[in-house]
Amino acid sequence: MNPLCGTRWTCTWVSVGGRTITAATMAYLRIDPPAAATGRGGVNRFSSPVELASGESGTVGTIGFPEIISTRMGGPQESMDLERTYFEALRAARRFEIKGNELTLFSEAGAVATFKAFNDG
Repeated sequence: MNPLCGTRWTCTWVSVGGRTITAATMAYLRIDPPAAATGRGGVNRFSSPVELASGESGTVGTIGFPEIISTRMGGPQESMDLERTYFEALRAARRFEIKGNELTLFSEAGAVATFKAFNDG
C-alpha cells in the first residue's frame, strides 16, 4: 500500500465536464508534508497548497487543491487538452481513496482522476 504523501502518482485517467481523457504518463502528482503538491500537467509543471483533513495521509480522506500555479509553456494540442482537464479535475477534487497502487480523486459528482503509484525501482 502506498501512502498519499511522498509517493509520485502518475495520472492514468481524468474526466471533468463531459471530457474524459486517458492520460499519458507525463501528468503526475506528488504530495509532500505538511501540505504541498507538485507535479506536471501534460506540458507545464505546477504546485499548489493541499488541504487535507487533520493533516491526514491515510488511504481515504478529504482533499483540496485551492490554488494551482503552473508554468506557462505551450505544447501540442492533445497535451494542452489533457493539462486543462487535469487541472480542472484537481480543482474539483474533494476526497481521495487509495486501493493498492491506485489513487482516485473524487468530486462531489464522482471520480475525476485516477493515478498509479510510480515505481522508480
